[in-house]
Amino acid sequence: MHRSGFQLQDLLLLFPLSKFFETSIRSTILLCLSSFMMNEGSSPYHAIQGLFCRDPDYALLAVEGKNAVSLNAHWNFLKTEANNQYDIIDILPSGKKVHTKAIDLTSCGDLCSNSTSMPHDHVLRELYHTSKHCYLGLLSCRFKETTEKEAAFQDWIETYSLLETTLVPKSKMHPHSEIQILQIAEQITTLFETTLRNISSQDEWHIGRDQFIRRVFDFIARGERIQFGVPAFPCKSPNKHKVGGVGPDMAERVALQTLHTFTKKLQELYAPGATIWIINDGHVFSDCSMFS
Repeated sequence: MHRSGFQLQDLLLLFPLSKFFETSIRSTILLCLSSFMMNEGSSPYHAIQGLFCRDPDYALLAVEGKNAVSLNAHWNFLKTEANNQYDIIDILPSGKKVHTKAIDLTSCGDLCSNSTSMPHDHVLRELYHTSKHCYLGLLSCRFKETTEKEAAFQDWIETYSLLETTLVPKSKMHPHSEIQILQIAEQITTLFETTLRNISSQDEWHIGRDQFIRRVFDFIARGERIQFGVPAFPCKSPNKHKVGGVGPDMAERVALQTLHTFTKKLQELYAPGATIWIINDGHVFSDCSMFS
């Protein structure tokens, strides 16, 4: 991960406050930094622009991801690049071949949605899925300042994504019409808006709503359970005026009941339902916030 010129511990030295306020300041700074890193960074999350599925004749069969619209719009350019000689061919233990090629996006800049100022190139990565009878590929950023280990990890995570993705050609998708699928996706999005969505002072839901619908649409089109990830429940507050003890209390119970109720109501709209993965992120900043 790209690191700025200062360390978090150095920044915290600017706040010689009591232990309680120090902990609060630490948490606030971490939240701000986390928000910043969600929008800009060099992690695989920021690097991968989208995944696609094509046939041997380079016809686009399906596309998904945060930049799916641009991938679809510029497919003629991408298929020309894919049709050229690949720079690297890696053979996996299974015998599958992963093809990787550096490409120049100067002529279609909106293919990359990464707003980072860090210099980076772009690569196209593909492999053939025998079970799906098609090629699966992705477009990603390759940051110039990453270490050898970071680059190797990104190679691994991108290859793993291609091996494990459930993206399939549209011909194999759910028999419902696109209009029906879109209606269900809209209903689920409205349910999320009215039950779970957190409204912030600088809310950008007007931008994210269409992407949310598109991601839900993709799960429904494949007839799969919708997968949600929620970074939550990192630790208990040390303020005894706010919590009933060191263990889970009514706040945690109400939060879990809210998530459970959401999934039950969603299943009434879409029979396969949804799974909510609770991702405990406390270990990421426990050493800085003094939580164990």
